[in-house]
Amino acid sequence: MDRVIRRIYSGNRWLIVAVAVEIVLVAGLLHVEGLFEHVGMDYLTTYTAAEIIADGEAAHLYDTRLQWEYQRPVIDAHGVDWGDRLMHPYIAPPTLGIISIPLLPFGPAAAYVIWMLLNLAAVGLALWLIVQRLRLPWSVPLLVMAGAMPLFMVLMLGQVEGLLFLAFVAFALALQDGREGRAGLALAVFAIKPPLLLAPLIYLAVTGRRRAFWTTVLATGIQAAASMALVGPTGVRGYVDLSQRLSGPDGTIVTNVWGMVNLRSVVIRAFPTDHHMLTNILIVMLTLTTLAVTGWFWRRAAREASMLPSLALLAVTTVLTSYHALYHTAALALVGIVLLAAYAAQQRDVVRIERLTVFSWIAFTLLPLIAFVMVQTSKIPAAIGVIGVLLAWTIATGTVAQQVAATEAATRPAGANVQPWYVVRDRRSVRSQ
Repeated sequence: MDRVIRRIYSGNRWLIVAVAVEIVLVAGLLHVEGLFEHVGMDYLTTYTAAEIIADGEAAHLYDTRLQWEYQRPVIDAHGVDWGDRLMHPYIAPPTLGIISIPLLPFGPAAAYVIWMLLNLAAVGLALWLIVQRLRLPWSVPLLVMAGAMPLFMVLMLGQVEGLLFLAFVAFALALQDGREGRAGLALAVFAIKPPLLLAPLIYLAVTGRRRAFWTTVLATGIQAAASMALVGPTGVRGYVDLSQRLSGPDGTIVTNVWGMVNLRSVVIRAFPTDHHMLTNILIVMLTLTTLAVTGWFWRRAAREASMLPSLALLAVTTVLTSYHALYHTAALALVGIVLLAAYAAQQRDVVRIERLTVFSWIAFTLLPLIAFVMVQTSKIPAAIGVIGVLLAWTIATGTVAQQVAATEAATRPAGANVQPWYVVRDRRSVRSQ
């Protein structure tokens, strides 16, 4: 088995094939459906939000009728027909629309291309920082990220996770260097998608990194205050009303719960019931349990010299416990796999690096790419992706547990051979005894 893994790990030609297939997919979708039917679909909402804000209509930013009026000229010009819905509503904080205002003079099509290139450049810069700072061979992050379907969906749809990918890497590296103020500022970028802040804030709290915690809270609070001042009371009421509608049963199609890779999607898939209250209770309970277990491991590992396993676990948990984490958000979980590989490189564990990268390639590139070619929607890739995220969480948790156990063993009195209950013993060592 290890020989097969090594052959896949060293087979860079598979990356070329995957990327080539994805380019052909985008070209085919553009040829058959045109722009904004599928390609650039999510960026259209950001672009129209930027138009609304630039025109001084920020108070009505979350008025779906006004959003429709701004989207309609673009939709008509490109012959868009979404079929299952009239429009895609803008539900992000105003910050995302403000970022896109400088792209308005280019028009929607060119603005989307520039936005896509900015996100791609952000991911490239993040990987360069990891390679330079953690001395990880380029082959590892390339095998994880190049051709990864979550990243492909970020670029194809025109999402913002490429910029968030860079923000998380900047946060992780700054925190590892002890620069908590910079780490908090980098993490505050996640206010673009507030549900993603839940796990990072808990991580900072339970590990005692108060400066990073309060810097994040302060920077996020300033953004929230500025956003509320921009949209005013009318906009705030509109945001609350739209959020409630989209989180209810009628908003399932628009929010695409089946295309998510979080615990919310796990509950919906496992218990496809019409009882909305029961579903939400299960989601909250499962999320709190996951955060409690993860927080316990973070607390135990807070004194470790290497923070990489805990940060890797944070990257995956951020996606898993966010209430709104669609398939493209899994790109953030891939940061965790890269950080686990970097930790394995520090331990000179070549076999583990190979296994991690091959697991990532199979779970987030090969299988979802095949599924997307067949169905051309994110629902089946998301079903594969949520399994991949759960497995990545298990791998990261196991790595943190082993790290903590090794530290505790080093401080244990000589002759004691007791392992913590949370460490899975190696089968080969068991047989040798």
